Amino acid sequence: MWEVFIVIAVFAMFLGPIMMLRPSVKDSKLAKLRQEAVERGLKLKSFSLFNKPVVIYRYPWPERLDITLWCLAKGELDHEIHFLGQWQWLQEPAPKCCWSDIKELVPNLSDEIVGVGANSEGVGFYWNERTSALLPELIDTLKKFSAKLYSSYLAEQKQ
Repeated sequence: MWEVFIVIAVFAMFLGPIMMLRPSVKDSKLAKLRQEAVERGLKLKSFSLFNKPVVIYRYPWPERLDITLWCLAKGELDHEIHFLGQWQWLQEPAPKCCWSDIKELVPNLSDEIVGVGANSEGVGFYWNERTSALLPELIDTLKKFSAKLYSSYLAEQKQ
């Protein structure tokens, strides 16, 4: 009888650490979500926004642009000094040629999108990744927004 107990204990001690190395269901879903985004042309980067982890889902410009990084982040408070309600600039604001496009976009974003930003590589949404069902909508919105901003940047550069 003791032999059976010892065999089970040894087996459990061997199998336990191996099982702990397997990703959780949540981690597997996130990996699948991120892989789908990459396959659809987005570039991802982990980031901390107001000390909370987010992932930047960036859609690249058709051609690299010479622009300064800007980020519009959703804060906790709605305040009149902010750009738009809870949305406030971090670092540098976006060029004024983009403000109307941004003001049109931001009120329609999901609550899970906590930031919008752009740099010379592309435009991105800062997403907390709570709901994977948001990905198709996020990609579609990001592509449309990217095209608008790109046109605005090009028009500004021609002037």
